[in-house]
Amino acid sequence: MEIQSGVKDAILVVSLQGMLDASNADPVEEEIVSIDLLPLKGVIIDLSGLTYMSSSGIRVLIKIRRHLKNANIRFAISSLQPFVHEILDLADLLNSFEIYPDIADARAAFTT
Repeated sequence: MEIQSGVKDAILVVSLQGMLDASNADPVEEEIVSIDLLPLKGVIIDLSGLTYMSSSGIRVLIKIRRHLKNANIRFAISSLQPFVHEILDLADLLNSFEIYPDIADARAAFTT
């Protein structure tokens, strides 16, 4: 799992590449949750590079969403691969997240 992140206009974009499963879910969660949230108005998780996601990955997304909600920071997911969309749909979680087709659309939603 490779994690890349960057902040622009107080919006943090975290791009995940590779497999998100039980072997790396905790370190991914810890890395994202440990980020200083004070200057941020939103966090976007870019899943365009994800090649696999297990139920542990779903848990990570839910925990990140809860953490950011408690900090009153907006959270979105972008660029879902079809298999991730299907997993979230089967778990009945599609309506639990702000989901955008790409980072640009998510950024635009955060600035309105």
